[in-house]
Amino acid sequence: YEDVRLGVPSLERVLTTGSLKEASDGYVECLTSAAAFLQEHHSGSYMLLNLGGLFMEPKLYSLFGNSCVEFVVPWNTPIGVGICPLDILFATCSSIHNWLSMDEDHVAVLHTRTAPGGHADQFLRFVAACYLTYSLEFDHVSEAFDVVMPGRAGEGRSGGNGGNGDNGGAAGM
Repeated sequence: YEDVRLGVPSLERVLTTGSLKEASDGYVECLTSAAAFLQEHHSGSYMLLNLGGLFMEPKLYSLFGNSCVEFVVPWNTPIGVGICPLDILFATCSSIHNWLSMDEDHVAVLHTRTAPGGHADQFLRFVAACYLTYSLEFDHVSEAFDVVMPGRAGEGRSGGNGGNGDNGGAAGM
């Protein structure tokens, strides 16, 4: 679980979760820990956006106060492609934008259990970069990538419409 706060106003309220333990019990344990953190620090003001497979267990939704939105990503359609369809990216960005616009205290939490090739963290950072571009925080997607993707060339460039270029990194939770 990562608490991504990179000094970009819109991203300050977008958290990502990914790279969770492989075992089912470990996964539930990690979700329980994440839910406890969110309840303690953002009680009643967070929304979990789950991209990928469904949680499938009602108790997992209740961990997050049933404040969950799921976007099922058909990773293997077409077979072998392993990409997230654009309609799901736009729906995710729109949901984040609408949720954050409702209240200054609102926080959006991006989550996926898996992504093709085991790159869940990179996928969620990609979604965060899409949101930053969607919300017009940056003029170009490459600037948003520089902020959310660690180790990219050109890191440290400032954003277009208000990004301050503070690449403080991701702090572990």
